[in-house]
Amino acid sequence: MVRLFQRRIPVVPILVLLVLFGYYLHLRMRHASITAYGKSAVIAATDAATGIRVSVSRDGRTLVASSPDGKMLWTTDVMAAAGLPSMGKPVIFRVFIQGDTVVVTYGFHAWAYLSLRYGNVTWLGED
Repeated sequence: MVRLFQRRIPVVPILVLLVLFGYYLHLRMRHASITAYGKSAVIAATDAATGIRVSVSRDGRTLVASSPDGKMLWTTDVMAAAGLPSMGKPVIFRVFIQGDTVVVTYGFHAWAYLSLRYGNVTWLGED
């Protein structure tokens, strides 16, 4: 009589593979801006006057604005609207709000200004 499952499979290599796969999933699920720029990346800002919160989506390219009650107001793919930066990684590095303008720094030295109310790009620059 021949047994089909006669061999014993060592447990340690399987555990190592599971840990490595978990680490791979962890890296894939991280935020692109934080992966590219670390803790210095600023990926959300809230306007004190209106309460509108602007945050960078997980892909690191798209801005999403939401009202104080959590309703999505607009979304803008900054790289599609502004074009890829000539230097640096094509993800958003910093977001902040000045008055009714959302200022976005992406790449190495590229900027985009967006309307806080509508999300349309109003100005681009790069040095």
